[in-house]
Amino acid sequence: MAHGIGSARTKVNAGKFETAVTTILDDFETDCYQAVYLAIKETAEEVVQMLKSAGDFRGNKYRKSWKAEVTQRRLYTTAVVHNVKYYRLTHLLEFGHAKQNGGRVRAFPHIEPINEKTGEMFEDKLTQMIGGADRL
Repeated sequence: MAHGIGSARTKVNAGKFETAVTTILDDFETDCYQAVYLAIKETAEEVVQMLKSAGDFRGNKYRKSWKAEVTQRRLYTTAVVHNVKYYRLTHLLEFGHAKQNGGRVRAFPHIEPINEKTGEMFEDKLTQMIGGADRL
């Protein structure tokens, strides 16, 4: 048996085996919920830092206003990364837009490349926290 989250060596007699297994599984469940929360929170914070330095455009106010909000409920945890003050600019910068007198302003794709990496970052953090893929 691998040692990590939820593992401990204890001698149990046959009459208390069911209680012991239930306790171990409950502890493992709690540890997994905590690991998921921490992995989501760390990933969101890392994404915010990546967004603050992404893109080859000027705009320090735009860069500084990226925030992550992590919400933990009884059955799920969510994280939303968004630009607090300049949320209207995100789409215009990411995809470009039409000029008033014709033509287009070039796009500065800075959100999508980071978004593509986010799932893998989360999986790696969670696997590391839980103790490896062999335990899942």
